[in-house]
Amino acid sequence: MPSEHDGELGFSYTWRELLKKSESTNRLSISSTSIFDKDMFLVTWSPILASLTYAYDNAEDDLSLEKAIIGFHHCAVIATHYKLNTVIDNVVISLSKITGLLKSDGPLPLERTPVVNGGHLEEVIAKRVIKVDRWAVEFGRSYKAQTAAVLMFNLTSEFGNNLRNGWKNVLDCIRNLFLHSLLPLTMLEVEDFVNTVTMIPRIPPTKTEADSERQQQRKETGLLSTITQFLSLSGPFQLDEEEDIEPTSEELDCERHTLDCVRAC
Repeated sequence: MPSEHDGELGFSYTWRELLKKSESTNRLSISSTSIFDKDMFLVTWSPILASLTYAYDNAEDDLSLEKAIIGFHHCAVIATHYKLNTVIDNVVISLSKITGLLKSDGPLPLERTPVVNGGHLEEVIAKRVIKVDRWAVEFGRSYKAQTAAVLMFNLTSEFGNNLRNGWKNVLDCIRNLFLHSLLPLTMLEVEDFVNTVTMIPRIPPTKTEADSERQQQRKETGLLSTITQFLSLSGPFQLDEEEDIEPTSEELDCERHTLDCVRAC
């Protein structure tokens, strides 16, 4: 009957049958050979990597986070041993998505002087206390994102010769760090035959026709809004909230954590 295989009764019946069959099976033989290790890893690496990613995202204590980090590193080591470049690519790609460094939405901050040494961190932040980078603050708030970034760059440095498609995600992360002026000075200097050393400038985005028309409309409506505000005697001009808000100490600490993390990578 189909009902005999459902519910607790069906489970008990199946379990008893399994125990009876186990009594008549041959003894388990343990083999010391490793000829099946590569084939087993080829079959299991994808669910293992998915499990590690889920465990990392949902880790609630340092021990679980540490075990997930060790698991990522072991996967990369085994994949390098068997020259499985696809596995290493997927490990790096998974970590790059966890970092959040691939996000390219939102406005870019003003170009600023990079941090040379850790001892000058306080002076750099103090000089630009009026503004913080929201993108850097968001990254500095997430301890998991910072740990994943350090792990990703360390794996890239250690197993870079076996990396193929994963380089795109790594370079996308570096590009976003460059656009937000978070890279160290050593990565922004290039040799120049004239000036010996030259800083790599951040190229401003090109304006499209739609942006030019929008800017022209702002200029045309700007005069009308100014006259209207003056005639209505509504008080001083209303500044943009994002431009007028001073950063909090928590935001400064988050940006400091971001700079420390980038320097550790």
